[in-house]
Amino acid sequence: MNMASLEQVLRQEINPFDPTTHKIFNFWDAPYQQIPIVESIHQSVVAKFEEILNQIAQDHVTRSVILAGDSGSGKSITLGRLRDQFNTKAFFVYISHWEENTYVWRHTLRCTVDSLLQVPSEQSESQLLLWLKSLPIFKERGIKKWIFGERGVFINAMKASFPVGMYNPSKFFGVLYDLTNPDLYPIAAGWLRGDDLDEEDLAKIKIQKSIDGETAARGIISNFGRISQSTYPIVLCFDNLDNVPQLSDGSLDLQPLFNINTTIHSQSLKNFFVIISLVTNNWKKALDHIQQADKASLYKQLVLRSINLEQAEALWAVRLAPLHQKANPKPQSSIAPLTRKLLEDTFPAGKANPRSVLQVGYREIERMRLLNLPSFKPDTLVEKRGEAAEETPSQKRETEGDRLIAAFKLLWQSELKQTQQNVSRFRQFSSLELGSFLRNALISLGVKVKPKLLPSSTYRDLSFSFIRPSQQTIGVIWTEEPNMSSFFNVMKSALKVEESQKCEVLYLIRAGNIGNSKNRGYQLCKQIFDQNLNHHLQPDIHSLCYLVTYDRLARSAKTGDLLLLDQEIKLEQLQAMVRETEILKGCTLLQELGAVSISGGSNGGDEGSGSNGDGTEEFDQELKQFILDFMTHNQLASQGTIVKHARSRFMGVAKKQILELIQQLCQENRFNIIDPSQPVLDQIVCRIPSSAATK
Repeated sequence: MNMASLEQVLRQEINPFDPTTHKIFNFWDAPYQQIPIVESIHQSVVAKFEEILNQIAQDHVTRSVILAGDSGSGKSITLGRLRDQFNTKAFFVYISHWEENTYVWRHTLRCTVDSLLQVPSEQSESQLLLWLKSLPIFKERGIKKWIFGERGVFINAMKASFPVGMYNPSKFFGVLYDLTNPDLYPIAAGWLRGDDLDEEDLAKIKIQKSIDGETAARGIISNFGRISQSTYPIVLCFDNLDNVPQLSDGSLDLQPLFNINTTIHSQSLKNFFVIISLVTNNWKKALDHIQQADKASLYKQLVLRSINLEQAEALWAVRLAPLHQKANPKPQSSIAPLTRKLLEDTFPAGKANPRSVLQVGYREIERMRLLNLPSFKPDTLVEKRGEAAEETPSQKRETEGDRLIAAFKLLWQSELKQTQQNVSRFRQFSSLELGSFLRNALISLGVKVKPKLLPSSTYRDLSFSFIRPSQQTIGVIWTEEPNMSSFFNVMKSALKVEESQKCEVLYLIRAGNIGNSKNRGYQLCKQIFDQNLNHHLQPDIHSLCYLVTYDRLARSAKTGDLLLLDQEIKLEQLQAMVRETEILKGCTLLQELGAVSISGGSNGGDEGSGSNGDGTEEFDQELKQFILDFMTHNQLASQGTIVKHARSRFMGVAKKQILELIQQLCQENRFNIIDPSQPVLDQIVCRIPSSAATK
């Protein structure tokens, strides 16, 4: 590609301040690594964290802090930065929101073990194995001795090292020993995270029952704490708490979390560093509902304050740097084409929220990209969906809503692809989470959902009912726990629902096995779900990826972290776009439940659909639609940029095929090439609004 001026590069590339990077993420997720960091921003908080971490490493006394900041101040990014910077000095755990207050200990344990199963950068083993091998007993006697059949010796040695206060020590230490066996590692880790394992797997690790309640989960977390003073500190990062259950006045119900925090302190559990990340206003509202004794366990409050204009410039500079590298001549200012004056005029007090700084950059770069185009004036950013459109001599401008829809479709495809890379099995999630994903997706489609269908208090959270458009009442039970005894109990509860005729149709959703004819649960399942009306559905991973993707976007919308075209997308608006685009039509599970109509194609951007670039008509149409959406969103870009993003979306598609479709769209008067004398990949393609294209 030839070197171009900065003005040309701005038009060839997409806007570097794309607001979709603001959404919620777990700092173990790959997209976090793509967010550029400015070290001077919130450096005082990072320094204070390091100071507290060093104190804990020396005296092993657990400390808890609140990390507070306005929406858009960078709380999640700061947590990820702390993990990156200090992962050689501590083990990091990411704990997201919980669905039900009655499962908070089990949720915390599950998230803790899931994070400990992650492999830190520059390491070849998981945090869990690194933590285990850092225990003194392994250092003193050598790990090899313990691998070769001396499980009982290991258990006795650990019990001697930690003689007081351990919960079920023989079982716990036995499972820790099994972590050193590659064949038993997945089972042992599953037991630790609270999976309801089947009898065969339990027998392999010499355990009679799974962790089946809050008391047991609390006991396992306590065990981690009691022996962690011999290792690096464990940093428990509670983030995305703005999605936890609410109290009647709309404030967050944080008391269950503070019960955990107080328990950690009251039981003198060592070497924990608890970070509770919250939006400042939500923290202030919730404070009055937290018991005074629980507030006393907080050590500090770390506040993410507004940034100054020098830091704002640095934030702009890291986003613009990739464009500067492609420009010739090189810009003299690190923030060109933006200016310090723009910052001073926008933030006269000299302070700003990081997200606001990025939004100003987005708007100004978008204005410059579209300024003085040699052909026609593209869509504007300021018009609102549903308002009367202005007319020009040659065209009627399209509303911003069309660009929002295109941006949403592109975001969905990107998020779905990311989910498909991270989600490979149903048991990555608890049955409670799976049911929640499905309920939320149904609600987005305008379906009325009523939770807790099963009469059993133990299993009612695994069930719900909803009403189809045909007014049928549909019951749903989703359980993936492999334990056959638990499955039998769920089926007993399902039988009561069937006999009560609360639902016209009852569905069991279960991808895992249901046992065999010798199992009582299997027998009941066949009795209930082999009837004509009731059904056992075996969902596919693709459907799960749809549900997880929507859930992540919905949580971002709830917390004000979902932005498209510089607009904050509220949950109701997200749900409306889901219905308008029919983005969930490709979810087979929703089709089978009758919540969406069966579609021949997928508006959801199935990565496997036609991604081999075989030139079929169906694939050409899907690729062509992607290019149209990409250009509706960005309005102009070089052919090279279109090729790059299309090939990122459709793995294996040929460059020639993309270029041919661009030419086809030009012939259809959808696109216009405004500099045809340039090399093909450098040529800037400008979208013609559809209202003008039809003239």
